[in-house]
Amino acid sequence: MTALLQSSHVLATQNCNFPNPATPLSMFIVFALQQNGTAQFTCSDSIGTKYQSLPARNNAPNSITAQVFFGLNVQSIANTVTVVDNQGPGGLSPSAIAVHEFSLVSQLDVNQFAVGTGLVQDSGTAFTRQASALLFGYEAASTPLGQQAVSSGVGWTSMESDPFSFLTQYQIVSIAGGYDSTTSTVPAGKSGVVNWVEEIIAFFDNEWQVGEIYQNDGTKPGTVQPGGPGTIVTMPQETDGEKLGLFVAGCGHFFVSFVAQSASVFGVPACLLLCPVCNYIQRIIVPFTDIYSEQNFILFG
Repeated sequence: MTALLQSSHVLATQNCNFPNPATPLSMFIVFALQQNGTAQFTCSDSIGTKYQSLPARNNAPNSITAQVFFGLNVQSIANTVTVVDNQGPGGLSPSAIAVHEFSLVSQLDVNQFAVGTGLVQDSGTAFTRQASALLFGYEAASTPLGQQAVSSGVGWTSMESDPFSFLTQYQIVSIAGGYDSTTSTVPAGKSGVVNWVEEIIAFFDNEWQVGEIYQNDGTKPGTVQPGGPGTIVTMPQETDGEKLGLFVAGCGHFFVSFVAQSASVFGVPACLLLCPVCNYIQRIIVPFTDIYSEQNFILFG
């Protein structure tokens, strides 16, 4: 199931560290904010993640620029994200950077944003096309004399925030439909005016995961996994005499060698290690060429 693994944020600097080493096959979502001028952000990190981005959102003429970047992680290692605003010589520091890591999401679905002035923010409705989705939302505001507090809307869970300038939030849904990112703010003083940007972004996962049964190509008998992904497969069964081999997978079957199946995982060429009895996915190797590494020699040698 999709879950928030970790998050962090910094203010007025270009580098933001994740608190813990990343989890392979997770997604990084990076929020960047600039409150002075129309920003031109670039995003990179210390482990070479290839980031995609949505367009920068600007509340002109109030000069709030917010942008979201996202990318697939394939390593288990500490990571530092760097965001630079290239509108000035040598690059400027953003007003804020917030980094988030989620499991079991891989692709962008839909998004919707709005800009405005006031104490209640609403992105407008994004209509998701997948039954199961991660919804990522944010509010970004101008300072000074803007907001002094910001709260998540109903159904949303807040992640990172600075009370004067932004909040990121998420929810996980299981029904395709229309969703809005909503927040509410408290103005900074009687004359405080909150100029804001609000956006909702939906992500989904349609990729293979460890513990699932890979698609049946017609060569295997019917497979029964009553406990769901990651549990014992009760059909097909092996007799006691067949329970011999070099390997035993999470499905409970014994065998001499894995089946190596090429597939796309998070848009990256990968190798699925399958049980030859039931097509249970025991392991995912990314990228595919790593099957030739010395550490994987025993699996294929």
